Amino acid sequence: MTDQWFYTLDGQQHGPVQNEDLRSLAQAGILQPSDYVWSPGMAEWGLAHDVAGLFDRSSQPLPPPLPGIPRSAEADVLAKKIAAGLCGVLFGGFGVHKFVLGLRKQGFTMLMVSLCTFFVAFPVMQIIGMIEGIIYLAKTEEDFYRDYVVEKRGWF
Repeated sequence: MTDQWFYTLDGQQHGPVQNEDLRSLAQAGILQPSDYVWSPGMAEWGLAHDVAGLFDRSSQPLPPPLPGIPRSAEADVLAKKIAAGLCGVLFGGFGVHKFVLGLRKQGFTMLMVSLCTFFVAFPVMQIIGMIEGIIYLAKTEEDFYRDYVVEKRGWF
């Protein structure tokens, strides 16, 4: 790295600072990898991320990638999303949409609430099912897959 650096922070140009000062700003989190830096000898401003040795990559663990839909399961996820959504809207009071998703405990709960109250609570279960069905249909396939296939979210 060269001896003098200029950097941007909140759209304002700062500097010059020495190598150690620039590194300290980066380590303190004040200078972000997406901020711009410039040093004499550079043709134009560049991203701080691209300056070798500025950010210690070993101390900044990357989060694991979000689970994506496997190519072999894309059609199944779309079919399950549509089936669960429509069953939620049409038959939500019986918990059918939960059974479609493989959530037997939640489906059984909705069914038993409707049956054990002699259908007095059925309208409430139907409203819950309709809301969940609409949520299923409104989600992207990736979000639906992550929430209901991978994480097995039980409610809403």
